[in-house]
Amino acid sequence: MMNTKSLTPEKRFELVTECRKSGLTDYQWCLDHDINPGTFYNWITRFRKQGYPNIPETMGRSSRHKAVKQEVVKLEILPDTPSEPSTFPSGKPDPAPFFYDSRGVEPVMEICINGSIIRITNQISPQLLNVILSQLGGSK
Repeated sequence: MMNTKSLTPEKRFELVTECRKSGLTDYQWCLDHDINPGTFYNWITRFRKQGYPNIPETMGRSSRHKAVKQEVVKLEILPDTPSEPSTFPSGKPDPAPFFYDSRGVEPVMEICINGSIIRITNQISPQLLNVILSQLGGSK
């Protein structure tokens, strides 16, 4: 834990203000900055008793950042130069195993569904990718 005893009142108030403007809960901010949350709340109590003006309000529990659930997608990594022709899931050969789009851009992802292939490059717009994934049932 941070040695907070040697901090001046001005530095403590500065830390309280930084915490309250961070968008994090007081507790999470204190953990991130190696400050005991109890010590932090004691500072606030003292500031209020001493009549410090403009102590920022806490973000409260309702604004706590929620963890983002990440989907796990199994990907098959293929070598740059396959030793045998690639095939559709149906077993038929892929008619364009080394496909480049009209600009000469190589796809970085292929989605194979029911014998069809969707090839996606890094230049795809996020909006188009979202529409494709939504239609496939993979994103909402």
